[in-house]
Amino acid sequence: MNNKEMSKKTLIEKIIDKAFKRGYEPYGNHSNLQKYSYNYAQVIMNNLSVESIIFSHSFAKAYWGEKRVQRRYSRDNSANCGENRNDYKDYTIKDGWQYHLPQLALAEDRLKYLEKFLDE
Repeated sequence: MNNKEMSKKTLIEKIIDKAFKRGYEPYGNHSNLQKYSYNYAQVIMNNLSVESIIFSHSFAKAYWGEKRVQRRYSRDNSANCGENRNDYKDYTIKDGWQYHLPQLALAEDRLKYLEKFLDE
């Protein structure tokens, strides 16, 4: 395994570990698994694909939480607009995980998208 693969594996483990610490339970309540496994993220990765993990609602809820996200759209449908109410025509308000999950699906590099939120 080269360094690039190792760093990708480590990043995935950190991402899953963050979600786990915030309440992610892919198999329901597994507090016993938590006690006996020194690396819970690795146990999960051995049993589930990364794609099935990061696109699950339970992962997204734990990783991004339910803090509301507001998105304004300018009259030309770009997401960039000023603070003036006349500059935008519509906005969406969603729970954070509901906003970020489709953004993750559209991201060119999904791990980089997840990595941006590791320290939040």
